[in-house]
Amino acid sequence: MTVGAALDCPLCLGPAYLTARVPYSMTLSHGGTAHGHRTVVLCPGCDRGTSSAAGLLAFFAVRERIDHTNFREAAPLVQEWVQRCAEVTYSGVDLDGEVEEWAAGLMD
Repeated sequence: MTVGAALDCPLCLGPAYLTARVPYSMTLSHGGTAHGHRTVVLCPGCDRGTSSAAGLLAFFAVRERIDHTNFREAAPLVQEWVQRCAEVTYSGVDLDGEVEEWAAGLMD
């Protein structure tokens, strides 16, 4: 996990609060499964309204950063966010659909 002011969101290019590497699995079009890790970003703009990020975004709305005075308060919120991010799974069909949208210029 990385926490810091030098982080940028890869989607909106705005400032991000933190990043974490989470495991994933993906069902491939031929039925096999791919396993790996992906980096997730906590962005106050992109994650606004996302239930998995609500607690952690509220924490950062009140506190500027995670430090030695508040890490015990932040830890369960980070753990919940990371766990929920790790639960998100993708399929080859999902990926194919996103590639088609991107190629058609439908993604921002």
